[in-house]
Amino acid sequence: MKLTKYLLSFALASASVATFTSCEDMLSKGNSYVIYADVEHLTSSSDTVTSVVGILHKLQNIAVRTNLLGEVRADLVKVNENAILDIKDLANFAADVMNDDQSNKFNNPRDYYAVINNCNYFLKHVNDSLPEIHTPSMKYMFERETAAVHCLRAWTYLQCVLTYGKIPFVTEPVLSTADSKKEYPTYGIEEICDYFIADLKPYADVALPDYNSFDNKNVTPKMCFFPANIVLGDMYLWKAVCAHSTEAAKEAAKKYYDFIVWDRSSKKPTTTGRIMASWNARKLFDNIPQSGGSGSFSYETKGTWGGANTECISAIAMDNETATGCHNDLVTYYNATENPDLKEAQISPSDALKALSREQIFLERYMGDNEMEFIEVEAKHLEASAIEKFQLGDLRLSSVYTTRDREYNETEVKMQSITKHGGVADEESKTSWPNVSIYRRQQIYLRMAEALNYAGYPRFAKQILVMGLSNTVIENEVQPYYTSAEDSAFIKYFNFTDVTFKPYAERYTVMKDEYGNPTGYEAISILDVSDMTMVGIHSRGSGYSFRNPKYLPLIAVDSTANKTVTFPTEALEAIPEAPVKSDYTSQFPSQPRNPENKRILQPSTWEKYGDRMVTEEEYIEFWQKVLKSSLSEVKLQNQYKNFSTKDSIKIWKDYQAKLAQYAVDMEKYIADTTAIMAPYHKLVAEREGFIKIYQDRWADWHKAIYSNPVFVNKEVEQMDKAILDEQALEMAFEGNRFFDLMRRALWYGDNHKLSDPIKAARPEVGDRLMDKKNWFLHYKGQIGY
Repeated sequence: MKLTKYLLSFALASASVATFTSCEDMLSKGNSYVIYADVEHLTSSSDTVTSVVGILHKLQNIAVRTNLLGEVRADLVKVNENAILDIKDLANFAADVMNDDQSNKFNNPRDYYAVINNCNYFLKHVNDSLPEIHTPSMKYMFERETAAVHCLRAWTYLQCVLTYGKIPFVTEPVLSTADSKKEYPTYGIEEICDYFIADLKPYADVALPDYNSFDNKNVTPKMCFFPANIVLGDMYLWKAVCAHSTEAAKEAAKKYYDFIVWDRSSKKPTTTGRIMASWNARKLFDNIPQSGGSGSFSYETKGTWGGANTECISAIAMDNETATGCHNDLVTYYNATENPDLKEAQISPSDALKALSREQIFLERYMGDNEMEFIEVEAKHLEASAIEKFQLGDLRLSSVYTTRDREYNETEVKMQSITKHGGVADEESKTSWPNVSIYRRQQIYLRMAEALNYAGYPRFAKQILVMGLSNTVIENEVQPYYTSAEDSAFIKYFNFTDVTFKPYAERYTVMKDEYGNPTGYEAISILDVSDMTMVGIHSRGSGYSFRNPKYLPLIAVDSTANKTVTFPTEALEAIPEAPVKSDYTSQFPSQPRNPENKRILQPSTWEKYGDRMVTEEEYIEFWQKVLKSSLSEVKLQNQYKNFSTKDSIKIWKDYQAKLAQYAVDMEKYIADTTAIMAPYHKLVAEREGFIKIYQDRWADWHKAIYSNPVFVNKEVEQMDKAILDEQALEMAFEGNRFFDLMRRALWYGDNHKLSDPIKAARPEVGDRLMDKKNWFLHYKGQIGY
């Protein structure tokens, strides 16, 4: 995007940290590019579009750091020795960066406020009420631009406050020295969320601006905007964790859902897509080691905004040439470069991410002769090369991360490629995906799962990971666990129509053991992969998770440890062993077995042959003359061989005699059958009574645990761990991890949730993150937590 004309170029910095701050240093004084100052304008489409595109241009300055601040400070990547000092200092939470070092290029709040000030200026001066046009898609001219700028401003404010913790809050454009000397309030995360929740609600259903294509061929213009419902979902989610509010979490889940089914701007419902990694099931079944599985994920955008094959929802469009100053440097940070010199990547996957990927259990399906079988992929199924490529476990890491060694200047260079950031760059660091992704479809589902879980619906969140959502899935596996009127009303808000949202199993049931305990899922109606539109997010990289008993079992929590509502262990242990029926029926006479050979002579021929063996000639004559068989003599000779080795007339007579004696014996014992079997039937009835007692108590226990906050909270914690792991497996390298960990620390009020994973990956960080002020950057001693 080479758009600099008519750009507002103001940068904002604060002068002091207090309840209110003056902003004398807000302006980059002497700027000659101030336009339309103190003049009502933006009443024409050309002015308005130019101003909106100018705001998008300003976003480019914070695009790269948005990723780095969320990734290099967390535990999923490691910063290599050849990384630039600015990145190393971020990763190490270096004191000079945390405390006002203005030399670090990623610590510059002016870049955020350049976007904010442009948004404020636009919203102050755009004429958003005249003329009214009342078309089906718009109420007034520039309605779409106004809504889009509100969203861009809200998103930028959220990124800024997540980076600095506490920031000056300004909603009017700063255009003069007098403006810069005003006092402005200082807002934290929750205050920012509260303001923009109210600010964005009126724009939740407004379509996005629909402009002509940019020079950047990788994104459509709609992808450059942030839909209001997603930004609202984020605001509610951060408010929920700051205030530990289940109501805010409910609203977050509803807003993410509202975007999923949003039908404005030519958008279709946002499904998870059908992409799943896979193995050669036939080779697995035959135990033939494989060199690699397939895991090609289209993390980049290849289609139209909102299209079925497009992972990306929103991105900050960047230039593909370094000379423009708006180049996406993430390409060279995450990948080796070849020109002008061969250089290794500066950021690589961490051991923690590799271990998490490796410890997942991949379940592949194999369609046998009669039924579908599921096979756990183990090391024995793989060649060494596949294991070296991180293909044991979840396949998503190996699908986007590859390395190879290359000789360069008599030195061995590791050629790392991470395709989420374009892969190894070619001449002048050009890449097929030069943009910085902000939102994509799986991310929205995972955040909705996180919100649902915090809201107290872990079973709802679980289905997003294991099966994928549809109304049938919700009816079978969500609604039964939440029976209050309030819960039912909330769950019914989510309408995932079966026509549009199609998981692998359209219908499925729960398999149970002989006592009625659930043991797993059994698919009843299976869709072909080409017909699916939804998969459980975990299934994208780890196979058919809904049939994996080792992944999120039906009863996820150790309920036996719950002292308030105890599992009916005594009733289960009281069930006696099942009586063995054969111990009683063995008293009855044994029915003689029919001779193996079924080709016997008719009884009318017995007297002719007596007890002697029938000769071959007699056998053939019998079949040809008596039975008038059309079989050839050769076939009859072969048939006789089988007859003569397995049967004879004597064998048949003996069998008939045994049958006659068996009939006599059974006539004698039949009168005693009731008496003989009475003890058996009594034991069976008694055992069924014990089973009924257990099943009744199990049902009471099961109902009670889902109305018991202790159990539900424990299940929420376990599900939260699964969601956090899934966010790592699915969203690694995309700039989310530090903030994902931060939300956990805020929700649980436990700084260990943030500190411990990072400390484990980088011991040099130590316990620095136990102090909340070190979660944030600081600037000039004026901006920061």
